[in-house]
Amino acid sequence: MVNQLSKSGKHRAFDEISRIFEERKYALKEFFVPKNRYFMGFSENEIQEQLIEHIREAEYDACLTLLAAIEAAFRIDCDYCCRKRPKTPRAKTVRKIVQTFEGISIDRINLSKLFEQLLADQSVNRSIVNRLKQFFKFRHWLAHGRYWTFKSGEPPTFGEIYKLAQVIDGLLFTYSF
Repeated sequence: MVNQLSKSGKHRAFDEISRIFEERKYALKEFFVPKNRYFMGFSENEIQEQLIEHIREAEYDACLTLLAAIEAAFRIDCDYCCRKRPKTPRAKTVRKIVQTFEGISIDRINLSKLFEQLLADQSVNRSIVNRLKQFFKFRHWLAHGRYWTFKSGEPPTFGEIYKLAQVIDGLLFTYSF
């Protein structure tokens, strides 16, 4: 049997992450204005360039947080299926998948394999699995300093990741943390 996850209760829901990102963008737009004394001596173009750069960084932060929340949702869902043992076909499939990783705790299971098996066993459209894998390559790039060229095409936007998060949210069990 798998070790139970130690849940901190400090996670954020997908909607909350989106709300915080929107509030940060609003605050940045209010700050990066020519009348702000902080920008004395800057041209309007320079201020606009700084605003765009800061919004891009806020979006990267929000993407990283959202992708971490997606990973947590998958792992907590696996833990829920193993601990509470709901009698649904999907829960039985999840338990079977987790058993294939015998001896490894849920928080150590290879994420890509977990996504692949969980989603494939639910007859989910392959494009969802492929996008999820692509987004997690982006997460890896973000989390490890962005020092190499991102080779998986254009980095996804927060909106693209959020849409996928909502789809995934509909696939997982609803439970209280």
